[in-house]
Amino acid sequence: MNICHLEISTFAGMSIGATHFYGKLSDSGYRHVIRLRRKLGAKDAKEMNIKHSWGGYRQGSMTECFNDKESIIQMAKRTYKKHMPVCDILLLGSSGRIEPKVILDYPSGFDIGMADRLYGEYQRHSVYSAESDIIMKKWYAMLGVVWK
Repeated sequence: MNICHLEISTFAGMSIGATHFYGKLSDSGYRHVIRLRRKLGAKDAKEMNIKHSWGGYRQGSMTECFNDKESIIQMAKRTYKKHMPVCDILLLGSSGRIEPKVILDYPSGFDIGMADRLYGEYQRHSVYSAESDIIMKKWYAMLGVVWK
């Protein structure tokens, strides 16, 4: 499988109540990285101008700022195949970390139950344990990735 990763970061700004969420899509190995952007509606522009002391937001402006993590996840699920057409599965987390992750989107016929079980098991074990190595080998076998 060709894997796309969604990384979400946040920043609390200088203005009181200003919190920014950002999302970027990357393939395994960071060969392609896309920063997610959205077009501001009138309501969003007004709210952002209130939250951010410098203002300057207008309806129709493009921004990398999102109001919450869920908005970024929804945008990524709608657009990752457009940005990275070879990818057929979307994982939440950095492509630089080799561990089981939350799966946000997957192809038909994919065993999401198995993926959820392996992710849950991995969360219960120490990262540097024999059990976690076994889980990671199963995880990557499920994704069709060769474990070295």
